[in-house]
Amino acid sequence: MDAFLNTGNASDIREMLGLRTAAARVLVAAFVATYALIATTASPPGSLWYELTAWFIISLAAIALVVVRGDPLPMLITAALTTSGVVAMNVILLAVHPPVSGLQLWPLSAVTAIYTYMCVRGRTTWAWIGMLAVLASYVMWAQRTGMGYVTGLQLSVINFAPLVTATFFGWTIRPAAQNIFRYVDKPLSVPRPKRQTRPSSTSATIDSPSSMNSPGLCSSAWRATAPSRTTTGQQQDYSKPTSATLFGRQL
Repeated sequence: MDAFLNTGNASDIREMLGLRTAAARVLVAAFVATYALIATTASPPGSLWYELTAWFIISLAAIALVVVRGDPLPMLITAALTTSGVVAMNVILLAVHPPVSGLQLWPLSAVTAIYTYMCVRGRTTWAWIGMLAVLASYVMWAQRTGMGYVTGLQLSVINFAPLVTATFFGWTIRPAAQNIFRYVDKPLSVPRPKRQTRPSSTSATIDSPSSMNSPGLCSSAWRATAPSRTTTGQQQDYSKPTSATLFGRQL
């Protein structure tokens, strides 16, 4: 159950609507209290338990719209919200008979609010399914009680207006809000510094101290500095000591 509750810091459409704020909880509490008052005062004689059952279902649906996280709503919660309006409406229709007075059919407006916020929470198709099922129940009840299909449709079709507005919101504002939150939640990418490579040593220099201790290099340097022929064309006698210079030193 904790996976559905309002925990964590994930950003979704609830941030834009302020559903995580204390004001949203106060609004839901006012919604629940208002319909509790209507259910207990506008009910026909002998129908209090029907009214309280419908009120309890609607109250749970309203609370779930605020506290359940996820964008869009999880599928299990979506199915429960869709059926909640249909069940609550039919429970009241079992207890109410014409002539209807006052707010005896109050679930019709309550479920409209539930389905409107379902559109905002990303479940537009399911909201329309629930709303059409509620209106079908209402029209069938009107026909069964002698009011007729036309009268039932006239009394209920006005509830399409808020749902149309919410549908427009879901198709236009929600994608923009998702792009904003996707940009905000995207971590900043810091470029890594380039790795510096050391230049490869191709050959040892003859001036390095380590190369001075190498016998091979010393002999090569001796041959490079010792004269091979005399100026008169005679062969140089290597048996005698020859004055030569190695690394700037007299040998």
